Amino acid sequence: RFTVPQSFFLHFYLLAVVWTTSLLTCTWYFAYKVAPLGTESLSYPFAASHLTGGSHVFSIHKSRFTSAEDRFNVWKSVFLLLLMEVQVLRRLYETFNVFNYSSSARMHIVGYLTGICFYAAAPLSLCTFCVLEAFNFAADQVAEFKVEGQELVSVTGFDLWGYVKPITRLGWCQWAGAAIFAWGWFHQYCCHAILVGVFACLNLYLLVGGSKFYGLYASLC
Repeated sequence: RFTVPQSFFLHFYLLAVVWTTSLLTCTWYFAYKVAPLGTESLSYPFAASHLTGGSHVFSIHKSRFTSAEDRFNVWKSVFLLLLMEVQVLRRLYETFNVFNYSSSARMHIVGYLTGICFYAAAPLSLCTFCVLEAFNFAADQVAEFKVEGQELVSVTGFDLWGYVKPITRLGWCQWAGAAIFAWGWFHQYCCHAILVGVFACLNLYLLVGGSKFYGLYASLC
């Protein structure tokens, strides 16, 4: 009663991937356009439009992020969302390829709802500093695109290095944290693989029987 199949863990990670990817895309685009680091300037078409007074929306969004600290915090949000994206993608992969949930395995509905709330709130907590501005900016850009059409795309192109370069300029604290995250990420993956093997051996023990299990353990586990 009040339970759902454990296979519903898949819902957590599908939600997390879609939500984190959306936040990352909007925040990264916003950071690239509005919060350049160091001596980088605003992308040419937007800067030209801003200087000639042709992009009132752009100047509104830029006004809050004039200080170097604010722009740095925007890029830290991008970096954290990148790490979150790596985490939830791996958990989604494990759900499909590592864990094999029994059809009889259940979890309480409270635990299920808690997981949904967690994976909705966790990515959002990483970019609260600029998430509203990022979504509003993305919405404004979509509106401008509908008016200006393909002209904007043909002028700007896609500056891959421009999107990546500011991340390389983050401080040693951020990269030290990323190194700790990478170690924990890999360690968790190994632990999950071991856990799956333990459960497989336990099921074999229950099926075969205790006296015969130890003879099979070395070859199968």
